[in-house]
Amino acid sequence: MSNPFEAFEIELPDDVSPELRAQLESALAGTAGVDQCGQGDARSLDPGSLTMWITLAGTVVTTVGAAVPVVKQIIELFRGKGIKGAKLVLADGSVLQADEISVDDLMKLAGKG
Repeated sequence: MSNPFEAFEIELPDDVSPELRAQLESALAGTAGVDQCGQGDARSLDPGSLTMWITLAGTVVTTVGAAVPVVKQIIELFRGKGIKGAKLVLADGSVLQADEISVDDLMKLAGKG
């Protein structure tokens, strides 16, 4: 089974300012386990949303369970910034509501729960 968290997008609500997006990108780039991240050039399928993309480091994605703490940190970052309505869109098409997902849910999705 490939790691569903290897690379994913984050859909941001349209009320997230450019300054906050830049802060998020900087914080994500400094998160242990994140290999690369950036802001999407185009709006997602929902024209009211903006996207960011993230790829995790190879050492993290070799074990699915190892990605869960990194994804948890990313979700906590968004919650800490007060962003409501952000969604994680995984490569397999799964969509996770950042406001609602728990560590247990992440583990189940990763096949470790």
